[in-house]
Amino acid sequence: MGTPSDSQGGCKLTALEAVCREIGMALRQKKEFHTIIFKSTVPPSTTEEKLLPIIELYSGKERGRHFGVCFNPEFLRESTAIQDFYHPPITLIGTIDTHSAAIASKLFADIDAEIHITTIAAAEFVKYIDNTWHATKVCFANEIGRLCHALHVDSQEVMEIFVKDTKLNISPYYLKPGFAYGGSCLPKDTRGIKQLAKSLAIDTPLINGIVESNDAHIEHVVAMVKESGEKNIGICGLTFKAGTDDMRESPNERLLHKLEDSGLNVTFFDPLVNCQYTFHEDKEANAAIHNKRSLHINDFIKHSDIIILAHDDEYSELACRLANKDQKIIDLVGVERAVESNAQYQGICW
Repeated sequence: MGTPSDSQGGCKLTALEAVCREIGMALRQKKEFHTIIFKSTVPPSTTEEKLLPIIELYSGKERGRHFGVCFNPEFLRESTAIQDFYHPPITLIGTIDTHSAAIASKLFADIDAEIHITTIAAAEFVKYIDNTWHATKVCFANEIGRLCHALHVDSQEVMEIFVKDTKLNISPYYLKPGFAYGGSCLPKDTRGIKQLAKSLAIDTPLINGIVESNDAHIEHVVAMVKESGEKNIGICGLTFKAGTDDMRESPNERLLHKLEDSGLNVTFFDPLVNCQYTFHEDKEANAAIHNKRSLHINDFIKHSDIIILAHDDEYSELACRLANKDQKIIDLVGVERAVESNAQYQGICW
């Protein structure tokens, strides 16, 4: 069933709710166990919180006990729907019970795609994310196209070359939730293309919003720390990424300064940071950074109420093992086994 936008931009469920009432009334007359498969695009938790209660009300039956439920989103494009149906990128099945998952898996067994079983809410949201990502790609390509046109560069050739990089540009790289970007390239080049567009009077709201989004992500961590009420903060990893001594535009250093500006006591532990390293042209700024460095991880842990894991490396894993139950961990990078620490664990966005 279609789920068009309502007047506020939300998802209109009128037709879907009507069908659920009919399904519920039909189930009331049935004694056999039936499995219902939803395919309509809806916001996460819609099926379980809004649609299944309707079916239960009109059927007098209980989900998972008297009838099964799956959510199987479609990945179809206009004009190639039949081809896409038989050759989807993945067969995604969200479910609340293993019996229904088995039935749906058997139903789609001949489809040329890997079957992935997950929760209903996750399956619902994947479809939303897919479409939002595709829309983002369209807008990005169009903004690059307008810039190319203004610069008298062939936009089609530029993007044809761009998509040939399937290792980084078109790949899972950079598509995992974590902390803000930094380093010598991404911040500089993002600002550069933003300024280039401005100089050419080309409106590029998506590109312009990248810097704001990155800044907002750093502020999100600051808010997490401040909400805890703790005062002594330790950052495990200061360089812009693990395995390097490169401090150029490190988001971890930015986080340190923002926490310090909030009146918190902040130290860091990072063996790869050279004590003689010049962070800034300002010598006083360099000295201020080095004064916040802990040379030994045991001292670092001892004096930290909150330990922020900014690198996914052996030092962060060691910090997790050394932390105690009275301390808190905020994980920015998804350190493996961090959730097993004795400390109170919180991920940046998971």
